[in-house]
Amino acid sequence: MIISDIAEASEIFGGTVQNIQAQIREVSNVPDAQNIRSQDILDKARQTEETAESMNSIVSKNRENANEISGIVGRFS
Repeated sequence: MIISDIAEASEIFGGTVQNIQAQIREVSNVPDAQNIRSQDILDKARQTEETAESMNSIVSKNRENANEISGIVGRFS
């Protein structure tokens, strides 16, 4: 069913986004002395983390929508 495929894809995407966020946090925790222009890297990491959080929010909403649509379809099946 298309709705369940959407929900499954949303789950996979959500896991990927969370993995990206974890990796960004690791980069953000690297001491400044070990990085050239570390502030630039940290700024980009923060920007990427904000984007990942937004994507995670979208995935969550998509998951909710897919579940609601699946429930509606279930009532008519």
